[in-house]
Amino acid sequence: MKFNQMVRGELSNYDTVVLGASWHAYVRDPSFESDFRQTLRQLTEAGKTVVIALRAPGFMGYDRECSKKSIKIPFMSCEKQTSYTDKGDYAANKLVGKIALEYPRTSIFGLRDLICRNGTCSAYLNGSPLYYDEGHLSIPGSEMLGAEALRTKVLPLGLLEILSRSGEPIAKISNE
Repeated sequence: MKFNQMVRGELSNYDTVVLGASWHAYVRDPSFESDFRQTLRQLTEAGKTVVIALRAPGFMGYDRECSKKSIKIPFMSCEKQTSYTDKGDYAANKLVGKIALEYPRTSIFGLRDLICRNGTCSAYLNGSPLYYDEGHLSIPGSEMLGAEALRTKVLPLGLLEILSRSGEPIAKISNE
């Protein structure tokens, strides 16, 4: 409760608000939709740009030590062990995205299209691991996906505006 009050007190300092959560846990609450709509209404009526971060695909059984183990175990393919057929986005992401469409200056950002390609979801990008554990990206994985999102131009305008105001280079992207 104190955290929420502190955040509300700081909102006037920001033009763009990024909302991220374990949406799959929240959508089970019967009041989620009305509470979420109320939050989006308050933010957009206050003139905020809202970017909603969707849940990234998870990888049950992901082993971050796999690459080390594969040195001792010939023919072990970490990438194959952590890939599966894409069955579509999570229901919670779909609901959150549908609600977001109802509000001005509100966009969604998901990593699914960067992680799931050609019908397969993989915890690896170009042979490098993206995840720390089953449900969390590693810092290097986040950086790789960020660079890929910039390269493929899938970042929502609200995020691009935040990044462009920072004065720092957005990302170092090379074709090497």
